[in-house]
Amino acid sequence: MRTPHWTGRSLRTKIIVATVLLMATAVGLLAVVVQLVLNNLVSKDIDSVLQARAATVVSAIRNDSGARVGLRVPRSAVDGNVVVFDASGRVISGVLPEQWEHEDFAGVSHTATISVGESQRLLAVPFVTGAGQRGLVVVGERLAPYEQSERYAVIATLTLGVVVTLAAGFIAAWTTHRALAPVSEMSAQAVEWGEHDLDRRFDLGEAKDEIAGLGAALDTLLDRVALSLRAEQRLTSELAHELRTPLTSVQATADLWLLSDDLPEGMREDLEQISASARRMATTITTLLELARSSTVTNGSWTTVGAVLDHVLSASPSTPPVGMRVEPTDRRVRLALPTELAVRAIAPVLENAQRHAAHHIDLATRSSRRHVDIDVSNDGPSVAGDEIEHIFEPGVTTGTSGAGLGLALARRIARSAGGDVFVEESATGAHFVVRLPRAVGDNRQEPILADRPSPRARETT
Repeated sequence: MRTPHWTGRSLRTKIIVATVLLMATAVGLLAVVVQLVLNNLVSKDIDSVLQARAATVVSAIRNDSGARVGLRVPRSAVDGNVVVFDASGRVISGVLPEQWEHEDFAGVSHTATISVGESQRLLAVPFVTGAGQRGLVVVGERLAPYEQSERYAVIATLTLGVVVTLAAGFIAAWTTHRALAPVSEMSAQAVEWGEHDLDRRFDLGEAKDEIAGLGAALDTLLDRVALSLRAEQRLTSELAHELRTPLTSVQATADLWLLSDDLPEGMREDLEQISASARRMATTITTLLELARSSTVTNGSWTTVGAVLDHVLSASPSTPPVGMRVEPTDRRVRLALPTELAVRAIAPVLENAQRHAAHHIDLATRSSRRHVDIDVSNDGPSVAGDEIEHIFEPGVTTGTSGAGLGLALARRIARSAGGDVFVEESATGAHFVVRLPRAVGDNRQEPILADRPSPRARETT
């Protein structure tokens, strides 16, 4: 199932985006409200102006006509947007604009507002003089100045809204950065301490705020991890010690019998198999003991890529038909763990490749700022699907011999040192990656490559 794009964003990004969207929505709603209010105010303002002008013209006509027969309209009361009609609908004052000609004013018997397209608004006001003479005053008002002012107001509102939205986004970014920076630092420190120094703690005191509460929670978690790790190391050490004594006795007995010259051939083969199996078990037990002590052995210990590769390749059989191709690498790059543990993390992976390779094995090294990846590829059967994680389970054998602990121990050793062992899918064979931590302070200028996420890292993302 594909993960939604939004869920992969950081909390800081989500807060900033949510703030900007909220402010943009609020600004949009505000612009709509401003537009509606302005339309209403402008409409009322135009009506008020038209009514005042019409009242002025009617008052002037009434004052000037008096009791005379016939209407008399003072010239001072009429401008370009005022037309006066008599009772028959004849224009007696003013010039009828071209835009008004299609309007029918003859049947207007009461005050009415008339819109001429979207450019003008008219107000028709019937009147009666003191002599009982009837007429109609029509006044008009151009809408363009009002619409222009309305546009300016909307543009100003939107501009202010954009500024406010950007300011809100900036404030949200600054605030979340200041608020979440300690959280990011504490998370990174907790991961670093969990991999290399389980004795470190934040010790922020009483949980008076969220940061102190997070520190207390991480301290508690580190305590539990350290306690669990120590208990596991103690159990591993005790079991290894308990197994080493009888296993040594079995191996010694088998070796003593093999010194005899008169053993039947079948019994000799059985004893040789017992001796070889005992040696493999002894190697496994030694690895478990070193792993149990790795929390103290790895502190301050380091080795080089060259030293590790020399040990691994010298112990690896190079007999045909399987050939070994080692790509050039900077042998001086330092690893943050002892040579023995690094060799024991790589050797089982290389042995597994030798068992399954058809013709050749490729060994390559990639360095990043924090890790060194040792790629072990072979042209044998590829590993894909559920088999990728299944082969790292204890007891799962990948060949006809072995106890099924090699790859499981290799991964456990690498992870205990802050690295990992994982498989990258390949169409041309099996591709294993042994990731080991790079020593702090190793600033060699060999090509630096970005870390490839291991399956464990992808699971926790």
